[in-house]
Amino acid sequence: MDGKAHLEDLIATRLDADALSWREILQVSHDLIASGALDPAEAGEILEEVRERLVREGKLKVRRVSASASVRHTAKAVRRAGPAPAGDGPSPKSP
Repeated sequence: MDGKAHLEDLIATRLDADALSWREILQVSHDLIASGALDPAEAGEILEEVRERLVREGKLKVRRVSASASVRHTAKAVRRAGPAPAGDGPSPKSP
């Protein structure tokens, strides 16, 4: 199977029908990559072109997400805490 041709045909068909689902396109591309029918680099190029077109046409909104302050503070606390000292924690029970 020519994965690139299949993905491009699916995208063209959906765009012509104005029924393109970004999630569907991502899933199909992932399936084609997993099956070895599509090279990841080719998939990336195709998906980038489609994403840019959809954003330009206002059909796809891109959101930028950053970690919240609580997540950053939690990560710092975990890094500082490190592993527990050997003497801490429950002691093994003797038979």
